[in-house]
Amino acid sequence: MKSNAKPIVIVFIGNVGAGKTTHIYALSKALNKLGYSIHVTTLKTIFPFTQLTSPFAKHNIYLLRIVVSLDLVFNDARLPILALIKTVVWPLLRKRQIVLLDEHLPGSLADYVYNGIVYSIIPVSLIASRILIRLFALFNLLHFYIVYLYCNKEILPKRWMKRGTPPEKKLYLMIQDFVFTKFTKKWNNVLMINSEKEFILNHKIIRDFVIEILRKRIKPNLRSE
Repeated sequence: MKSNAKPIVIVFIGNVGAGKTTHIYALSKALNKLGYSIHVTTLKTIFPFTQLTSPFAKHNIYLLRIVVSLDLVFNDARLPILALIKTVVWPLLRKRQIVLLDEHLPGSLADYVYNGIVYSIIPVSLIASRILIRLFALFNLLHFYIVYLYCNKEILPKRWMKRGTPPEKKLYLMIQDFVFTKFTKKWNNVLMINSEKEFILNHKIIRDFVIEILRKRIKPNLRSE
């Protein structure tokens, strides 16, 4: 791949505790050993207006609907620009061939749908979702591959406890599953992995999937010993 060509983006999606971070770390080490230059990053939805007003808006559903709607509009502006910087500009400046990305557009769409349902602003969340997708398309940010990690929901609480993170709401997990399934059905080059299986086996499957993509696109920067 030419040094000024856009890097290849591999997006990892799945519930919290499905193993995204662990597999990204293992894959980055494996690819580095093969001579590929890697950039690891994340792209997640944030809700600053909701957090700032939460002490005042906790019991005011109408105010909550307004600030959550503002946050969705804010993310419509923020996420495409941040994605452009994290998956194109910064990797090109650092001469990285591959970007391994946690969440990205599918994760944000799940957040949009979830907040639309919870705060009864579904029309706003759907419009914001469409705008977000169109902006990603405008910035030419829809060329990525997906590794979708899924598992039985009964084992997730054990993983949350092990990593010290708070439990996720069942509704949020259901919406993630719904959005990820819908999204990946319309997407080419998706690898679905049951993360309940042995880690070493799944790592090999993911590594082989990614290496096959890379062999068609770029050559590794072989290091001299």
